Amino acid sequence: MACGPCRTRRSCCCLRRRRSQDYGLEKVLTPAREPAGLKRAVRIRRALISRASLTKTLEASAVSIQNYDYGKVLGACCENVVRYVPIPLGIASPLKIDRVAFLLPMTTAEGTLVASASRGCKALNTGGGATTVLTQDAMTRGPAIDFPSAVVAADAEAWVASPAGPEALRAAFESPWRFARLTGTKTAMA
Repeated sequence: MACGPCRTRRSCCCLRRRRSQDYGLEKVLTPAREPAGLKRAVRIRRALISRASLTKTLEASAVSIQNYDYGKVLGACCENVVRYVPIPLGIASPLKIDRVAFLLPMTTAEGTLVASASRGCKALNTGGGATTVLTQDAMTRGPAIDFPSAVVAADAEAWVASPAGPEALRAAFESPWRFARLTGTKTAMA
């Protein structure tokens, strides 16, 4: 008997019992990343979430599932995909950066944001535009960790500064990501 988007009762029941994790549906259902299978994984995930939570409207939502290449996000930029949302794209007037004029694409649903950014571009251009200087090539992440006391926080700070600390942090930080690299640490107690 078919079970909505699952097509087979077995696939739906296995997922309900969590034999298959919903975040891994794409790998289980479409090892070759076929577009139809990826869309089916999204449909099944929506159904599971709708039936197992207070978000009963997700499955019948008007937010589109059609006309999107879900293969672009698989393993790259989003997990547990349930749909995609097209956002209006506007262009803010040119901003002169290092004497080159750039159009600024902006996605927003906020009225007058693009117009406001265009006015800011005009103000900057009137003063000669923006000039850039590259001082460092990195991406920063600032996790905040709550400790039960200042003594425990100081011990953790000392461990991060110890020879073993950075290596353990590097291994933990880099393991979930293909591209992220921990190049340094800096601590501050507040």
